[in-house]
Amino acid sequence: MRRWLSVVLGVLGLGVLGVAVVTAPALAGGPAALIVGYSGTQAALSPYTEISDGAVFTLGTDTVSFVHYQTCKTVEVRGGKLTVTEKRFDAEGGVVRDLNQEQCPEEVTVKTAGVAGGVVLRAIGAKLVPSRLECVLAGEGYKYYRAIQIFDDARLLTEIPLNKGAQVIMPRSAPSLENDKAYRLVLLPRAEGQTPASVRVTVSSEADKQVCLIRLD
Repeated sequence: MRRWLSVVLGVLGLGVLGVAVVTAPALAGGPAALIVGYSGTQAALSPYTEISDGAVFTLGTDTVSFVHYQTCKTVEVRGGKLTVTEKRFDAEGGVVRDLNQEQCPEEVTVKTAGVAGGVVLRAIGAKLVPSRLECVLAGEGYKYYRAIQIFDDARLLTEIPLNKGAQVIMPRSAPSLENDKAYRLVLLPRAEGQTPASVRVTVSSEADKQVCLIRLD
């Protein structure tokens, strides 16, 4: 994933600063795409945030790149009117560059539900992750958590703080995870006295080529 992001962000370094106008709420529907780079001033297009189904942007001279979940395409769009839906995207009057990264995201999903006096947590699935955990934090459930811990059985390997719209990256001091081995991710709640959530993941070299998402819904 590091190589994937490096290619995308390297291309975006050539973008021209400008002003983008959002003509539909960027998070009105379900998630349709992940922004991986942006040249401009609009917070709605910040890197490592999601574009929801039905969002429309007038880019002006701005440049944005994103991975579209349904088509698994990663593109850079400069200028014009950009419309993104779950099934497709259109760039009317803009310049589209295919970044040749046709990899579907691999998601590690943790379902959350707020209740009076606490939080009910339910972890779902055992997904593939890269040996150097490098994922993007997505979803609104980030508000319930402050950090992710990685465990090898009962041994704590490292702890990574969580922030919305940011990458989740293992520190360099932490040991690499072993291929074909299962680990446990433990999500630490922000509120004291709440029970942490956990989800099992498996390390795979194939995940190095994917976009890794840790979705906290």
